[in-house]
Amino acid sequence: MRADVEVDRIRARGVAGEFRRLLGRCSQDGDRHAAAYALLGVAATLETDLGSALATATLAARRFDALGDPHGLLSAWTEIAAVQFYLGRYDDAAATCRRALAHAEGHSAVHRARFLRTLGVARYETGHVEEAIGHYRACLDLCRDLRWATGERLALRRLAQAEAALGRHDTAIGILDRCAEMYVNAGDTQGEALIAYTLGEISRWRGDERAALAHFTACLHRLDPLNEHVWSARTRDQIARSRAALG
Repeated sequence: MRADVEVDRIRARGVAGEFRRLLGRCSQDGDRHAAAYALLGVAATLETDLGSALATATLAARRFDALGDPHGLLSAWTEIAAVQFYLGRYDDAAATCRRALAHAEGHSAVHRARFLRTLGVARYETGHVEEAIGHYRACLDLCRDLRWATGERLALRRLAQAEAALGRHDTAIGILDRCAEMYVNAGDTQGEALIAYTLGEISRWRGDERAALAHFTACLHRLDPLNEHVWSARTRDQIARSRAALG
């Protein structure tokens, strides 16, 4: 559910029942702290019910705030921003990220990197592409300082997408080449799929709808439809758009 995937949501869904049982036990035992983390785990399993996911993550955030747990609160805000993003509430997601960035200072550099990237995505989706690029570059600098390769490759793909959206297609392709190598080396098949998705977008912007269709089709073949609902749906929409354009 998170923009680009921060938590292993496939694993989270696999233990959805355990999260709920843990929440019940912790609530019964009066362990409010453990219950808040279990509640956040439940929110991460609700990919097909985004309204419930947002309500559950918001409740977890309130509990972490009351308990004075900054890490838990930042984790809850990560989930909230992601759900807002997938609900199309980009301004709300940006506001959540800005609030979290102010709070993360001095607490968690990894969380700062995550929120910088998600803020970039939110601004990109509302047409503020140059601003998004600034956030992606700040995220990249931080990821490299942290030697956090996962965060780096996630931000690189988004940077390539934004550069291409401004017509800098060759620059974007160069970034994607580096990014693709990182995904292959990491064995990240979802990342490889999203590289194909971005190549499809670039092909369309260049006016080559047939190449766009090939890239979107390759993306869909790499995605797991049972565990990557959002991207699978988006990719099918793009394939339908390409086929319609090609007649």
